Amino acid sequence: MRLPRKPAPARTFAIHTVFIALENILFMEEWLDYHMQLGFSRFYLYDNSRLERAGEWDRLRRSTIVPGQVNKHGVNYRQLAGMNERQAASLLRRLAEKYPGKLLVTDWSPLDEEGRVTYGQLEASAHCLERMKRDGVDWCANIDMDEFIV
Repeated sequence: MRLPRKPAPARTFAIHTVFIALENILFMEEWLDYHMQLGFSRFYLYDNSRLERAGEWDRLRRSTIVPGQVNKHGVNYRQLAGMNERQAASLLRRLAEKYPGKLLVTDWSPLDEEGRVTYGQLEASAHCLERMKRDGVDWCANIDMDEFIV
C-alpha cells in the first residue's frame, strides 16, 4: 500500500518594478491580470512618480525624457492619461484594494546628491531583494510595466 504523497508547498513567484503611476495606470490592471494568469502571485511595485531627474543611463541615451511628462519613448504620458497624479494614485490604491496581499506598493523617491528625486533603480532592487527574502519569495522577475513575460 502506497502512502499518499504530500502536495508540494506552494511557491511564490513575484515581479518587481520601479514605475511612474501616471505613465502606466491606463494598462496596469491588464499587466497585473496577465502576469497573475502566468502564476505570479506578488507584485513589488516601487512608485517613482515624484521623479524629478532622469537617471544617468537615460540622460546619455535619450534626449526626449521630460520627468513627470514624457517617457524614454518620447510619449507624453501626462497628456495620454488625461488625468493628474492624484487621480492616478487613487486608481493605484483601488487596484491594491482589489488585489489584497498581491500588490505591495512602495513610495520610491530617493534623492540624488542635489536633493532631487531620481530613479534609484539599483537601490530599489536591493531594497526589494531584502524584502522578498523576508517574505519567502522563491523567484522574482524584474521587468518594466511596458514589458510582458511570454
